[in-house]
Amino acid sequence: TLTVPSTSLTTSVRLQEAGRVRRTGVRVATGTRELTVLPVPAEYPSDRPWLPASAVDIRERWQPADDALGVGEPVERELDIVVTGNLAAAIPPPDDELPASHFRQYPEPAVLTDDRGGTTVTGRRRTRYAILPTAPGSVRLPDVAITWWNVDAARVEVARLEGRSVTLTGGTAAPAAGTDAAATQRATAAEPSQPDPTTPAQATEPLLAYLGRYLPALGFMAA
Repeated sequence: TLTVPSTSLTTSVRLQEAGRVRRTGVRVATGTRELTVLPVPAEYPSDRPWLPASAVDIRERWQPADDALGVGEPVERELDIVVTGNLAAAIPPPDDELPASHFRQYPEPAVLTDDRGGTTVTGRRRTRYAILPTAPGSVRLPDVAITWWNVDAARVEVARLEGRSVTLTGGTAAPAAGTDAAATQRATAAEPSQPDPTTPAQATEPLLAYLGRYLPALGFMAA
């Protein structure tokens, strides 16, 4: 049992009586309130972070949004997890890894925001990624899933963002004679060179800006 103590406020108000204005002191207070805190239900998976909520939604955005991507050509992904009835800090990091055989992924720190307007709170966890396809082929991107407890229906649920299939074209082999210079750069620039870690300005700049600065040949610009 959790007891919420009383909260009081003392102020003054203006009163008008018989054409005269006077001020009088007023004190208002709430009553105490007792809340019953329930334990985590036994049926909730013990290996999953506890996330009680009224609704959980997972969304994503790719730029470009094509299902055909070029090897060595950077792609931007934005992953949003929106939870109704809980704070953003309660949202666990998603299992967002892509197949290492075909991608290198560089996430930025997640941005957590809360909307406390209305009768409930809505938390949002937004993560942006710079992604480099590294090998050609057809690849199925994995689902993104979040286990949560539906406080309205009193049951375990799983919010799921279905994966999708993409085709990666091109490769790192030397281009044939007559290939233009831009295509040659795209084929040979597999990944960015690392900045000097002793330089604070380079060590702390966001990854998307870093890729846009050091991979001009790939035509990638951080949003």
